[in-house]
Amino acid sequence: MVEFRGVSKTFGSTEALTDLNLEIRPGEFLTLLGPSGCGKTTTLRLLAGFEEPTCGEIWLAGKPVQGLPAYKRPVNTVFQHYALFPHMTVFDNVAFGLRMQKVPQAEIKRRVTAALELVRLEGMGGRRPHELSGGQQQRVALARALVLEPKVLLLDEPLGALDLQLRRAMQVELRQLQRRLGATFLYVTHDQEEALAMSDRIAVMRNGRIEQLGTPEEVYLRPATRFVAQFLGEANLLEGEGAASGRLRWGDYHLLVDRHVGPGRTTVALRPEQVRVRWPGSATPVGPAENRVHGIVAERLFVGTGVRLVVEVAGRRLAALLPAGPGPDLGDQVELCFSAEHCVVVAP
Repeated sequence: MVEFRGVSKTFGSTEALTDLNLEIRPGEFLTLLGPSGCGKTTTLRLLAGFEEPTCGEIWLAGKPVQGLPAYKRPVNTVFQHYALFPHMTVFDNVAFGLRMQKVPQAEIKRRVTAALELVRLEGMGGRRPHELSGGQQQRVALARALVLEPKVLLLDEPLGALDLQLRRAMQVELRQLQRRLGATFLYVTHDQEEALAMSDRIAVMRNGRIEQLGTPEEVYLRPATRFVAQFLGEANLLEGEGAASGRLRWGDYHLLVDRHVGPGRTTVALRPEQVRVRWPGSATPVGPAENRVHGIVAERLFVGTGVRLVVEVAGRRLAALLPAGPGPDLGDQVELCFSAEHCVVVAP
């Protein structure tokens, strides 16, 4: 549905995007994820037609679109701050684009009514934006975009202004809506949890480039680079020397890792929830594991869904996540166990 072919964008001396190559499939929910200034919103604006690439090509539904003004592109954008007209009713806000296209009145009424039903706002067409909650205003903005039947819907941090509970509820609604429509969504966020929960694929961006592109499971469980491992959730980064046997020499330990590593400096990412813990008095066996290290609990933090431990292991620190409940105390000697498949070798 969408192709970026070697696209770069500079603003003065600042390079916002560098040689971006990206394909978005029809009916896909693809998320651009990254910190502020990484180029994700610039990517969205280039596709929308608000900016033009410095070099490269953008194709949409099999046709190049550079030079085509924004209003002629079959895309629509939902912004974080909704941009609703305060003096118009909900119905008129949703109908605005159709009226600009001079769609017949009967067709406008049919399509606006259907769009409001789609976002569960039936019966609210006569209200004004200030009479709605934040979540309802966001639904109006969605309906206004969807009523124009775009080939691609662009969403720029659309849930960023909502509180946590409402944001999570809207994540579910938005995903269900996308699946029901079979539409192509390009979503921009810096919220890792949001990206993991909603996307078919995630493009993790940094400094105008894509660091990794894959399913949520791939980018979380198999991070390609040190940056991806650290940006997407929490990761232990174990740095040591690769050994000829395919192990990592980490302090006094030789750890088995997920693939063969040659000699030289090597970094391995290990998620805290993949570390199992055994301590004096623990009744639950940890099961088989290729790697076992010993240390002393230096930090213990209750995080609601569990307990986060930081363990001193021969002068190094390793984090582990335990289920809520009984566990080791500060100063306890513990054994940490983890599998080779969870020790993912990452690029610098």
